[in-house]
Amino acid sequence: MKKNKSGSAFGMTVLVSAILLIAGIALFWPILQGIYNTITGGGNSVSCTLSLIQGKGTAKCPVQEVKITNNGAELNGKSFIAKSDNSKQMANEAFANMLKQCMGSGGGYNSNAFSRDDFVSDNAVCLECFKVKIDNSVGKIDGLLYYLRDTKDPSSISGDTYLKGLTKNPDHLRAYMEYGAAKELAPSVSTYAFNPGQDYSIFFLGIKKGETSHIWYKVKAGTQLDFLKAIFSNNDAYFAYIVESNKLGEICDRKVN
Repeated sequence: MKKNKSGSAFGMTVLVSAILLIAGIALFWPILQGIYNTITGGGNSVSCTLSLIQGKGTAKCPVQEVKITNNGAELNGKSFIAKSDNSKQMANEAFANMLKQCMGSGGGYNSNAFSRDDFVSDNAVCLECFKVKIDNSVGKIDGLLYYLRDTKDPSSISGDTYLKGLTKNPDHLRAYMEYGAAKELAPSVSTYAFNPGQDYSIFFLGIKKGETSHIWYKVKAGTQLDFLKAIFSNNDAYFAYIVESNKLGEICDRKVN
């Protein structure tokens, strides 16, 4: 019996095409996910993203109000993280979700947010995404960096942790940690603790290529400045951080919302 060579060739072509399709989806998943989140987020999300790309000076991105209590986390008065037996873990999951959402709102780590006009006299430009209040019933929250490092994002098809999802490669991760530690931002500072009675801001930060003249103000001793300067001199850089709301102005040369 003769073998059907054309049938075998066709089957092999289908198999190779399927493998390439899967590889392509995995490679471009962060971009596709950002587009999906933007579309499904409704008109407000689309307006926010477009206003950041257009760089008109003021972004159409309202700051979302979040309250974390012993009964869960509420976004604008509606529950978005359910109550848990472990309130610290629940709170860290809420912060992980907000960092991820804020990164997405800004366009992700490959963003084109903010125009060059936003950086005429400014170096670090910020979009404030969330303002968070922690109820006394929760108490002090710590361990966020380790939670992000060790916890898989359930929406990641490749099984990435939250921290890996916030960064695109080892150099970007190192810059995220170094810059955040230099500015004393969460999650980069492993000992960072969130306390009741203090407001916290979750924000998207953009530093344009070559804009390095003022970003070293008040950095901690021992920071790897040569590495950071090399990163920011040759690439646009985008991150999502958390800081006490009353210190946001010390981090951002300009806030667009």
